[in-house]
Parts: sequence; structure tokens; C-alpha cells
Amino acid sequence: MDLKNIKAQLELSKKALSEYKKQNTIFEQILQNAIKGAPEEDQGEIEKIRILTIKVTNLAKAGKLEEAQTLIKDYQNGGQGN
Repeated sequence: MDLKNIKAQLELSKKALSEYKKQNTIFEQILQNAIKGAPEEDQGEIEKIRILTIKVTNLAKAGKLEEAQTLIKDYQNGGQGN
């Protein structure tokens, strides 16, 4: 791969990361609004999902994909996801 292609790939990666950050911010806002508008008995569960999303995202960013998958599976199986 030549330098021109590497630079092009770098630019694509930067754009993808920027878009990811925008979408993640929007998702966080949606969850915050959902918590505020949800019945009190549902707010705790939505907050758990919000926290789980942050943990999973951070693990994935750190390259700890198996740990991230484990948290998701634990949650799906009724675990706390902590």
C-alpha cells in the first residue's frame, strides 16, 4: 500500500470516528431523556442499560471485545451487567 492510500485510509478512519462520537452522543441523550420520561419503576432499568452501554463501549475501545460480549450476555441472561 502506498503513502497516498494510507493517508486516504487514515482520513476515512478519522471521519468514521467522528461520526461514531456524534452518534454515541445522540444515543446518550436519548437514554437520558428516556430515563426522565419513563415511569419511576422503569428508570432504574434504563439507567442500568445506559451504564452497561458505557462499560461495553469502553471495553471495546480498549480491545477487550470478549469482556464486552460477556457483559452483554450477562445482561441478556438477567445478570446485573456489572
